[in-house]
Amino acid sequence: MALALLSGIASAGTVTLSGLCSKQLSSNSINFTLTNSGTDAALSLTVTPVINGATLANSSYQIPAVNPGSSQTLIVNLTNVTAYGSYADYIEVSYQQGAQAFTATFLCNLGFFTPAPSELYISPAVTSANGRDTINASILNGGGRTIVANISLITPPAFAMSNGSTVVSIAPYQTAHVHFAVPLPRASAQEYYQGAVAASYFEGKTHYASLQVITLSNLPSVNVTAAGGGGTTLPTPSVLLGGVTVAIVAVILFLILRATKRSRSNVQPPAQV
Repeated sequence: MALALLSGIASAGTVTLSGLCSKQLSSNSINFTLTNSGTDAALSLTVTPVINGATLANSSYQIPAVNPGSSQTLIVNLTNVTAYGSYADYIEVSYQQGAQAFTATFLCNLGFFTPAPSELYISPAVTSANGRDTINASILNGGGRTIVANISLITPPAFAMSNGSTVVSIAPYQTAHVHFAVPLPRASAQEYYQGAVAASYFEGKTHYASLQVITLSNLPSVNVTAAGGGGTTLPTPSVLLGGVTVAIVAVILFLILRATKRSRSNVQPPAQV
């Protein structure tokens, strides 16, 4: 599935984007489909894939417009594909709605050649205070062997992160705890952003990855537990990485609630990938 994404509301209407990328590689390429189910056009789009384990034939793609009720599909060509397994990748989309500019990031677990369900399960919680978010992520190793994993934070381009990743060693059936402090961009109104915590590791030549969406906000004090159970329920690996296609979790990286006359935003809570 693809989760709908409700962007800024301008005077002319709304732009509601959803995205879907194919998991199955076809002739060293990935299909990415962007759909606008809103009432206003997304204009002057720049699509920038961030793909690990392969080289992009083109660093970015231009789309003049995605009109209401229409879709645009891009073929993202890859060269030098050396990856095997699953990767936590994403695609950035910048666009205009009227005179306003927005950037959205669509997360995508991609599979290269070998099915690779991750044995790591992420349960993050976010605490916001004084213009800074603290992300406390619990990473459970559901497998029977020790895993050395890279835990990284995917945030909007406007965020200034001095250290967005860390390496942890997790014994079988044990949990590691990782903390990130994120300074929020200055804002004159209450704003919400979304990002993700990713966990990735190698076993031999095969790469494994999982993602969990998080919500960031500049509210004075708020606790936000991730959608999808907030750590109370562990999905099976097939939930994380199953299927012929991986439904991309559409993650908006700009404000979705603004108490100003210029724009207002809203986003549906994402589910765990």
